[in-house]
Amino acid sequence: MYFGQKAWKEAESYLVESLQNYDGVFGGEPSPYIGGTLLNLAIVYRNMKVLEKAETLYYKGSQI
Repeated sequence: MYFGQKAWKEAESYLVESLQNYDGVFGGEPSPYIGGTLLNLAIVYRNMKVLEKAETLYYKGSQI
């Protein structure tokens, strides 16, 4: 929804909150949910032109 509307700041907020929730649920263990969320957040950062964060998250997300 937020991707289609290009509401990047709002999407960022929800994705960061999701990562915090997943960390509590999975206790820091790798999970496909965390990997996918990291990749989605990387897309948001890329679209916001925050390329260093995007690159880091692409790498972390792809390693899970």
